Parts: sequence; C-alpha cells; structure tokens
Amino acid sequence: MRCAIVLFSFAAALVVGGVVGFNLASDGDAASAFLVAPTFGAVVVALSAAAIVAGGVLKRERSANSGKTIGFILALVLGLWFVWQATATAKSAASYKTTMAEYNRLVRAGRIQDNDRAKEDHFGKAGAPASDPSLQANALWGLSGISFLALGSLVWALHRDSQPVRRR
Repeated sequence: MRCAIVLFSFAAALVVGGVVGFNLASDGDAASAFLVAPTFGAVVVALSAAAIVAGGVLKRERSANSGKTIGFILALVLGLWFVWQATATAKSAASYKTTMAEYNRLVRAGRIQDNDRAKEDHFGKAGAPASDPSLQANALWGLSGISFLALGSLVWALHRDSQPVRRR
C-alpha cells in the first residue's frame, strides 16, 4: 500500500509542478506544454496507483504488481524526459542571455535604438528566444527532481512492502 501512497503523492506533485511551470512560462506554447505533459503523466500515475489499491482490495496480486511496475517505469521515464527538456531549455536560456548581452552592448554603443522592434529583429537574427526561459528550465529541473524522488521512494516502498510483517 506504500507504493500507492507514493504514486498518489507523485501525481499530486506533478499537477502542482505543472501549474507552477504554467505560471512561470513566458510564451503560450511552453505554458500549454507545462499543463499538458505533467497533468497527463499525473493521470496515468494515479491510474497505476488505483490499480495497486484495487489489487489490494480485490486480493489480485497481478493487478497490484502491474500498477507498481507501471508507476516505477513512469517515474523513470518522466524524470528522464523532464531532464531532457530542462537541458534544452537551459541551453535556450544561455542563448537568450548571450544575445541580450550583445543587444545591450549595441544599444550602449549607439548602433541600434532600444525599442521593441529593434530587439525583435536582433533576437530573430540571432535565433534566440525573445523572452528569458530560465524560469521554465528551473521548473523543469524541479519536476525532474520530483520524478527521481518518487522513483527512490518507490524503491523504498517496494522494499518495505515485500518484507513480511512481524507480529510480537
């Protein structure tokens, strides 16, 4: 039953992390991705936790074991996916910071005027995002940490659930 508690907690943390990421996202596409991916993951994780509970209530070991396996795999896959996305977003944030420093240098030198159109042109030519995605990267790193914490907690819960209960 510990595995189900861990998985339900993981699902709740994914939803909270998705909402935080949605609020930190700077553009519409990234914001919708922050809602869709973690929420979809949370639904599937909650379903696997429900399979564990149903297997325990109905005394069907196969259902409980499949829920544990699916939850374990989901925690691993989601953690790796969040790391992959966070790494890409962090690279994009570094590109933004470099391009912004160059833009500010050109403005101080008087080569370009400081207005929205000039900034859009400069960032478009550099191929960098027009807004800073570093908060998005931080949210993704947080989601990956939550996923790997859930993975470790599942390993602990599987170990504890597999030990026989000692009665005194």
